[in-house]
Amino acid sequence: MNVNKFGLLVSIGALLSADKNGAIAQSIDPDILERHALRRYEDSLTKLFRRHTVLNDYYYRRYLYTWTTQKQVADFKRDKKLLIKGRGVREVSFYEKALTSDGFKDHPLAAILREERFYNKRFSWVNSWAICNGEKNYGSQLLRITLKKEALICRINPYYPAETEVTDKLGKSIPFKDLESVKHRIAAVYYINDLYKRKRYKKVRTSWPIKMGYKRFMKENFYREYIIVNEEMIESVEHRPKLLAGKIQREIDMLESLLKIISKGSSIYDRYVNYQYTPDVWSAKELDVNSVADVYFYSLAFPNKEYQLTVKNIGNLIQVLKKKRDLFKDDR
Repeated sequence: MNVNKFGLLVSIGALLSADKNGAIAQSIDPDILERHALRRYEDSLTKLFRRHTVLNDYYYRRYLYTWTTQKQVADFKRDKKLLIKGRGVREVSFYEKALTSDGFKDHPLAAILREERFYNKRFSWVNSWAICNGEKNYGSQLLRITLKKEALICRINPYYPAETEVTDKLGKSIPFKDLESVKHRIAAVYYINDLYKRKRYKKVRTSWPIKMGYKRFMKENFYREYIIVNEEMIESVEHRPKLLAGKIQREIDMLESLLKIISKGSSIYDRYVNYQYTPDVWSAKELDVNSVADVYFYSLAFPNKEYQLTVKNIGNLIQVLKKKRDLFKDDR
């Protein structure tokens, strides 16, 4: 039986033709054998996807990834500075607006994050594949960022100030009254742009004008991200095309394996074809995994139409990653 180095079967057909002892399974109903093989294949893939999952209560990460341009890579290598200034007056991010919004601006953490030392920033995620496809092209160069061991990460959901917290690598929450003495250790913000909850909880208020209409806004603008805000808490930044191109290839292999499963048309996945994703999945207290589709949704940063779980979308995502991989390798 052929197995690749990530523990996934290279060929479902090879698995379908053999039982656990390697003998030809001639007396078993082919349909039963195929379902069994598909499930075993899926279980292996689910373990890989688990490494990419992020829950709102389980978000501390030291290793983050960001796409950028060749120019910004050159600037970083010259200046040894990764973080750049805010996007400017005409393109203010939702995170920047949250720090001055009516419901959150008086929070002690908001006041700290408005300080000049946290003005420069870099947007990132826990993998490369979940932030490479969408309306914006962030560049073809991948960076791997490692935060220092003593780094603190903040969780901010501006619509629910009570959910705001600051944690260390052990998951210990830092009391807000002690923030002033440890604010220099704040490295990043896990930001949840979760306006979705406004629809269910009418008392949540915001000062942000919604000119495009509620439905369109909700379709395009609920997401989550890691925002690195403190250069001093970065241990290392790696731009190593050979190494990182290998990571991109491993993610391509993982997504191609996912494509094999959903293209089988299994009833397990039929319900996801028209599945309307909501951020409720991210708010789960623990991973509720019934299939690889579950861990796929737990891994997303932008649940837009490009990431809905269909054969077409996963195929397009794979092609986008392959183009970035090739551009990345050519820049060595």
